[in-house]
Amino acid sequence: ACLGEEERAPDEDEDMTSNRLSSVLMQCLVELCTVKNSKDATAKKKISLSSSEAEAIAKSLGKKICHMVLSRFLERAKLQQYEMEEDEDIMDAPDVTMLCAMAQHGEALMTLRSIGGLHALSLVAAEGEVSAIVALKKACDKDANVLLEGDTYASIMNLLSDDNSPWRSDDATRRQIEGAAFELLARLCS
Repeated sequence: ACLGEEERAPDEDEDMTSNRLSSVLMQCLVELCTVKNSKDATAKKKISLSSSEAEAIAKSLGKKICHMVLSRFLERAKLQQYEMEEDEDIMDAPDVTMLCAMAQHGEALMTLRSIGGLHALSLVAAEGEVSAIVALKKACDKDANVLLEGDTYASIMNLLSDDNSPWRSDDATRRQIEGAAFELLARLCS
């Protein structure tokens, strides 16, 4: 019983409250930017950002969003270390969704690169998120060395070596992801 009642430092409680608030506020921003296809009632909602909106969000919130995404992956790694199950899928998080949406626009992608955001994007790509892989391909168009930043190439290699990924069951998605991953690695070799 004593182990379960660890005393928390006051700063830890503030961090937990701050993280929850950030997540709720990010969800609000995602909802404001989300549109639903009016033609297909069963279609998934999608974030719709103009290039200027994506750039503005990347400049003002990019660092915080990347930090939130990286924190989610670190937390998952901690839970796996102690063989504990996680409650939620990282890919459903609003900050991950916003990062991928911003990264689809060239100027916002360059802003994310300048603040070190490609590492967060590569972790999302390693989960098999097509939009993150497409964004990394855009980042490589001018300079393939971006794959060396934050060990992005390692995330792409992990993507290819993980046989248990859920995206492998869908042939079209598998071909798209594997093709993009090989193209990224080929650009690094050229």
